[in-house]
Amino acid sequence: MPVLRDFPITIARDDILRRQSLKDPRPSIVAMADWAIERALELVEPQVAYAVYQSEGVQGEELCLEGGIRLRLGPRANLAAAAREVFVTVQTIGPRLEAEVRQLMNGPEALKGYMLDCAGVVAVGQTGARIRALIEETARQKGWGVSLSMYPGSPMGWPTRGQRELTALAPIAEIGVTLTSSYMLVPQKSSSTLVGIGPGYDESQVGAQCHWCAIQETCWRRRSRIRDAEPA
Repeated sequence: MPVLRDFPITIARDDILRRQSLKDPRPSIVAMADWAIERALELVEPQVAYAVYQSEGVQGEELCLEGGIRLRLGPRANLAAAAREVFVTVQTIGPRLEAEVRQLMNGPEALKGYMLDCAGVVAVGQTGARIRALIEETARQKGWGVSLSMYPGSPMGWPTRGQRELTALAPIAEIGVTLTSSYMLVPQKSSSTLVGIGPGYDESQVGAQCHWCAIQETCWRRRSRIRDAEPA
């Protein structure tokens, strides 16, 4: 099962300042955001562990994969019904950034810690973008489309406990990721996804589940994705 390492990521100042909801931030805030970007790029270790499985279809709320694997996706399991193949991915930026964030937040420089944490969130998103691009290119080469990004604890109703079954399908130990008894990924700046590809999907880009989310109108991640999708 493959692992991606040593790929470049970018962190935009606007993506950090957007979290502050400031239209005209003070120069000191802008300078701190720039510091957070520079420091984050020194600390992050972006990695992705993934695996590809043949889909055998959906039965009720379960996705059936080769080898007798069954994932209970919840009431919207039909999102995976058109999949011929399924990518299971776990992505992380490693533990170093969040360790420094904790140190800063527990001292007199909590604001710097917050800014660095924001940069880390953006870095996780960029790491996820790397594997999404690979999935999209794989589907394109086959003449197929892609599903939405699905993950345990998402608005689609996939229970958080599904994290254990999902992460067991990817080589997470190779990228230093573990799972707690409460189904949280460690390091915390990590995420997991399931994406289906197949001829029955119309979309060429992996989408999000924003239209089901209660904070879709204020979510800075959603605004960032919309901005990135707009033509120049």
